[in-house]
Amino acid sequence: MSRLALFALGNVLQGDDGVGPFALDFLMSRWVVPDDVTVCDLGTPGIGLGEHFLGFERVVLLDAFRGEPAGGLARWEPGTSALPPPTGMRHSHDSCLGDALAMAALNDPPTRVVVLGVHVAEPTFGIGLSRAARLAVPALAEQAVDELIGAGVAVARRPEPLPLRVWWRSEEPLTRRSTPAGPASAAPGRTWPTAL
Repeated sequence: MSRLALFALGNVLQGDDGVGPFALDFLMSRWVVPDDVTVCDLGTPGIGLGEHFLGFERVVLLDAFRGEPAGGLARWEPGTSALPPPTGMRHSHDSCLGDALAMAALNDPPTRVVVLGVHVAEPTFGIGLSRAARLAVPALAEQAVDELIGAGVAVARRPEPLPLRVWWRSEEPLTRRSTPAGPASAAPGRTWPTAL
């Protein structure tokens, strides 16, 4: 099990709630993250979110938060302030993030969790991000890279960006490839190879 994980949360079928998965895909298309970092889009894991933190010293989450200005970035760590409000629609991860963070504090040793996000307007049903959320994606990816580097991870910029593999973008055909998530203890969801 790696010591650090980079996870995305969000429902890509509910507009701006999918900004976390989009930013993760953007990051992986432009940077090479070492194999000892677990990278996974968890989608909306619901009450099982806390189980994904087990075995990690540190977890960086990419997510969407309701707030102003739309497209603004948010960074949050437990104990620093109140958790930013979740997106306005009822999502399976809205009510579970606080519980998962409480569970992370009980891990032995405790898992340090950092939540990075984009302020979004009220998400709607449908595929695609608003202009404000799309424009925030590169900055959110850079913020995540800075977190990884701050944790001692050797992240390298790719000489040439890879094409985005954002399978839910309606203007693109379904061409996304997935790699196995690994053993049963590994986080389910889409995972990215570190070299393509």
